[in-house]
Amino acid sequence: MATDGFIFYKVSLLLKLCPFANKLSVIKGYFIKNELHCRPDIPCHGDIFHIKRQYQKMLLSVERLGIKAIRFREKIEDKITKINRGNPNFKELCEQLISALKKEEVALQLYDDLQILIDWLNNDILALAGANYTERLELYNFIVEELKLREQLCAHRIRPVRTALENQREDLLAFAQILEQKLAEIARNFEVSFDVVREILYLKKIPQASLSYWETYNQFYQKLGDKFYFLLDSISQAMKETPRASSMVENLNSRLRNYFFLRKQLGSEYLDLLRFFLNHRTFMRSEHPERVGKSPTELLTGEKHPHWLELLGFKRFQRSEIAA
Repeated sequence: MATDGFIFYKVSLLLKLCPFANKLSVIKGYFIKNELHCRPDIPCHGDIFHIKRQYQKMLLSVERLGIKAIRFREKIEDKITKINRGNPNFKELCEQLISALKKEEVALQLYDDLQILIDWLNNDILALAGANYTERLELYNFIVEELKLREQLCAHRIRPVRTALENQREDLLAFAQILEQKLAEIARNFEVSFDVVREILYLKKIPQASLSYWETYNQFYQKLGDKFYFLLDSISQAMKETPRASSMVENLNSRLRNYFFLRKQLGSEYLDLLRFFLNHRTFMRSEHPERVGKSPTELLTGEKHPHWLELLGFKRFQRSEIAA
């Protein structure tokens, strides 16, 4: 079977095994292309894990450049303190020190600027409790432009991140539009304004241990009464149901890969059998003790069932007991 068909069936099985999950694109080649064809009825969220990892690595690299510049400057200063002014190398070392100070200042300023931009990305743009989609998009474009202005200072680190942000703009911000639709529905159901719902959403950004959180919390309660509790719960649930990472899909992918690599061809019959096997095989171990010895089907329905081979009509081999 061609690669396209292989991945198509593979993604189909992922969605069959986890049909309740929103699609989360890995932003890589055939995977996202065929995933969109498998279940066009399910909205596709952008995966923010990989881009976060990418720009965090960029920030770490720039930080190392700053540390390197500091150590180089300190090394020159150490040499200057050990020689006399009359030494022929004194003037050259002073010139090197001036150059090192300038490079250090540029490196540290670049790190500070990138840190601010990354904080905006993490806390205001890619966070669930953030601004509306229009404001996110405007700030997103601003950050891309600011990265472009600083690209020449560390091109091999900044350019890949800037390019990735440009190419993935719609995918990365897709969750914001979906969340806004959910918030609008909550506002209609509770007969409150959309602005009130969004203000309660901002409450989720404030640490619960802070005084500001509880002051704002009490203000909402005085204004909305008991309705506030249900609003807060509904908003929290909407946030939980708006995933932004492909970890669940990739986890399933890693589990399924072992069943594919030895087969040259894959068909729907094999995939259906594999789905049946995975759903009816009991867990041999689990972080949750109550799941051990039970299958996903048993956990979902609460009803026990025979061994998966017996369900398929086969007779299990029983080892005869040896007389004592």
